[in-house]
Amino acid sequence: MLSIYAKIAAVLAIITILTAAYFGIKHKGVVQGKAEVQALWDADKDARKISDNKAIADRLRANELRATQYANEKSQMKKGYENEIAKIRAVAGSAPRLYLPAEICNQRPAGSGETDSASGGSSAPAGTVALPAALASSLFALMQEADEIVAGCRVAQDFIKSQGMAP
Repeated sequence: MLSIYAKIAAVLAIITILTAAYFGIKHKGVVQGKAEVQALWDADKDARKISDNKAIADRLRANELRATQYANEKSQMKKGYENEIAKIRAVAGSAPRLYLPAEICNQRPAGSGETDSASGGSSAPAGTVALPAALASSLFALMQEADEIVAGCRVAQDFIKSQGMAP
């Protein structure tokens, strides 16, 4: 028969073999688990990359459409502004001379027999004095500038209304 020491050695050997087998199986499972988790991770990463690229492409297409829409709107606004300016310039080209009552200018009225280059001579209506050409052209330039600013505001207001941003 076997001595007690032999029996203890045999039990320890069996325990060692079973423990080694257990850890070997566990290690193999861990390795396989890591591989499975890594495969899932890689698949998820690839799917995320594909969806991100699709989202980027969709956003780029949307931006291109928006840029085209903005270009069209800008073109329409520019045409509207140019039409407004053309109307203003047509009116400004046919603007009459400016006259003030003679009492305000402290000068003699037109048609009094004496001609004055500043008053425009006999072409001025009776009892008035024509403004000097330089002053009149400066005033007309200021009026035209103000009309152009108002035209720009009118075009912007029409655009805002067409976009439904104002009643």
